Amino acid sequence: MKPGRLAPAGFFFPRTTHVNATARRCAVFDAVPRFYFDVRRDNVIALDQDGVLLPSASAAREEAAHTAVDMVKDRLSDDMADFVLAVRDERGETLFEVQALVRVLERERGS
Repeated sequence: MKPGRLAPAGFFFPRTTHVNATARRCAVFDAVPRFYFDVRRDNVIALDQDGVLLPSASAAREEAAHTAVDMVKDRLSDDMADFVLAVRDERGETLFEVQALVRVLERERGS
């Protein structure tokens, strides 16, 4: 991940609503990997310091997609949502990124 400033107060951060039930289903938490969901927006990076326990990288990919959709929904009132959600593993290596760009464009109506 490219270096950048840490997120200022009020910077939006992904909610992990889908994660808790998945982590609870795992029998041995010590063997479950931790994944970190960092948000990059306007050259500002919000680093996930806590991470979440998920059974696999595939589950982290699915969670990242769900989280990105939730984040877009939260930002639509701004007429624009533009960010990257990067998922890191426990070693700090970026596994993949979910890029989101949604713009609401108003069309002028003819008279």
